[in-house]
Amino acid sequence: MHTRLRSKLHTLGVVISLFAAVVIMLPAPVQAGVEDDLREVQEKLEELRKKKEGINNNINSEKEKSNQYTSELYSLKNKIDLLGTEIEEKELTIEELQLQIAILEENIIAAKSQIEQAESEVAKLQGETDERLVDMYISQKMFSNLDLFVNAEGTDVIKIDLYQNALQQQTNTMLEELDLKKAQLAEQKLKLEEDKVQVERDEVQIQEEKIALEKDKEEIDQQRAIYYRKRNESLAKIDSQEDQLALVTEEEQMALAEQRRLEQIVFDRVNSIPNGAYVTRGTIIGAQGCTGYCTGPHLHFGTVLNGVYQNPCSLIPAGSLGGCGGGNGTISFPMSGSYVLTSGYGWRWGKFHYGLDIANYNSSAPIYAAHDGYMISGFEPCSSSNPLCKNGGANYKIICQNKNNCNNGLKTLYWHLR
Repeated sequence: MHTRLRSKLHTLGVVISLFAAVVIMLPAPVQAGVEDDLREVQEKLEELRKKKEGINNNINSEKEKSNQYTSELYSLKNKIDLLGTEIEEKELTIEELQLQIAILEENIIAAKSQIEQAESEVAKLQGETDERLVDMYISQKMFSNLDLFVNAEGTDVIKIDLYQNALQQQTNTMLEELDLKKAQLAEQKLKLEEDKVQVERDEVQIQEEKIALEKDKEEIDQQRAIYYRKRNESLAKIDSQEDQLALVTEEEQMALAEQRRLEQIVFDRVNSIPNGAYVTRGTIIGAQGCTGYCTGPHLHFGTVLNGVYQNPCSLIPAGSLGGCGGGNGTISFPMSGSYVLTSGYGWRWGKFHYGLDIANYNSSAPIYAAHDGYMISGFEPCSSSNPLCKNGGANYKIICQNKNNCNNGLKTLYWHLR
């Protein structure tokens, strides 16, 4: 009984020991979660960058609006200044017309006075002439016809008659001159009155034009007030957007710091992956860099099928890379985040380029395995005399489907790694 119990306890102890050994041999769970955390941080960074781009677009749009409002305000100010000058000109014209009217009124009064004076002179002259003629006529009648023949002085009667006729003729001439002067004064007075009426009409028209200009000025002032309000609102939006941008940038910097921390953990793990180890699609196998012949951080990504180079664009998922066309999705894309195609598959600079050059906006962006396979790490030296040679050569990874013959099946190439 005791022997059987001891046997069972021994067996249980062996099982527990084996289980503990297996647990110890398993990779630490924190390592498995780091890549997920890194992806989350990268996704957050991508969202923050898109948000920043949107905020910058809003700022630029508001700045453009603000500039338009400022330009419109400047234009309206010029219009208001011009209208103010025109209104001032109209006011001076009205003042001038009013002075002209005052002068015309004085001239009309003077002409009227002159007409009245001429009429008075005509009446006075006519009266004086009539009195003289009456006196002469009475004197003439006092001489009889007999006296005319007897009296040797009868010639005086003839003289008186002749004088009477001459006086009448002189009076008539003076009356005609006075009547002509009166007529001329009346004509002058009529012309002055007509001129006054025309000047008054001109004044009314100028007054109406001035009122219209003042109305236009008032409307433009209202427009300017609206544009002032819009510009101030736009400037307030710019300030608000710039505050948001500062907050997002600060959040981005914190996320970048977290990304660097997680990348270091992941890359330390990548460096510990033994040469020839089997990796699965989506595993981080390195980071974008600028080693070997390069002008800036990027990834040279190549694909080989049964020993023959293929255009990677035909194998990656359609829409993965702008300017690459549509692929069949046989393999996954080796990058995430924001990236751009800098050089395609085909002839360039006098020789054939057997791959795609892809640059990620994150200079040390992770590189992912495009398919399952066995990973080979290597270093390809370059000529130190060439200024394009960085780090003395290029770090690279190759993933092969076939462990024993890499040229059998699918092979992917990852060059210029950090």
